[in-house]
Amino acid sequence: MSSSNDTDINQMAVKVKEILPQVPLKTIETDLRVTTDIDETIARLLDGVLSFQPEAVAILSSPAAGVTSTSSNDSNKRSDDEVITSNGVPASFNTAAKNFGKSPIERMQSYKERKKALIEAARERYIKKHGLKLS
Repeated sequence: MSSSNDTDINQMAVKVKEILPQVPLKTIETDLRVTTDIDETIARLLDGVLSFQPEAVAILSSPAAGVTSTSSNDSNKRSDDEVITSNGVPASFNTAAKNFGKSPIERMQSYKERKKALIEAARERYIKKHGLKLS
């Protein structure tokens, strides 16, 4: 294989990794060598065609991301009883798509639904945080 082809595969793998951070880079690169298509590789990963051992995902520290407790009895709860998923994201912000749409229209619809859910979850958190009462 040529080095330019390896570079292309590496660049595509990084893009897939940004979308699916829990998938090992080696698995992504291996499939990209077969498909040479980012969308097809993502679809194969999300549809379960490719098996992989999920990697731990590093969470950037930000106020919205939250921090998991180190205590053994409530390691998946926050101080305000908000459940934290295994990847460190509050459950109310978990808007991952159930599957990857085959057409651009399906993907756009999924995006709009997830965006709406995120906005609603953020609105609820804001209201709860500031103790606002809406009529």
